[in-house]
Amino acid sequence: MKGNIIVVDDVVANLKILFAALKQEGYKVRPLGNPLQIFDVARSTNPGLILLDVRMPGMDGFEVCSKLKADPELAHIPIIFISAQSAGDEKSRRYAEYGAVDYIRKPFVIEDVLAKVSHHILPGPQNP
Repeated sequence: MKGNIIVVDDVVANLKILFAALKQEGYKVRPLGNPLQIFDVARSTNPGLILLDVRMPGMDGFEVCSKLKADPELAHIPIIFISAQSAGDEKSRRYAEYGAVDYIRKPFVIEDVLAKVSHHILPGPQNP
C-alpha cells in the first residue's frame, strides 16, 4: 500500500471518481461526504494526506483546514484543496494561507490528481 488518504467531498460522484483512481494506484482511501467527520477519522487513521473540497454545506473546506492545522495532533497532515474555482481566482492564490500544500481543480484530470498526491503524501507507513 502506498499510503492512507482521506477524501472529503459532499458530491458522491466526485468521491467515487477519486476513490477508484486512488485505490487503483495502491492507496488506502477513506471517502467522507460530511466534513464534520474528518476530525475523528483523521485522529483514528493518521492519514498521509487529505483531499478536501472547498465548497461544502455546514463547514467549508477553508474552515475545516484551519481547524485541522490548529490541532497539534493533526497539523502535520498535508491537505490538498479540491475546487472548481480557477487558478486565477483570488481565493485560489490564498490556499496556502489556510495551510494547504496545493489544490486540484474540478473537473478532475486524474493524471494531475495522481501526480499531486504522489508529490505531497507523507512518506512512511500510516495506519491501515
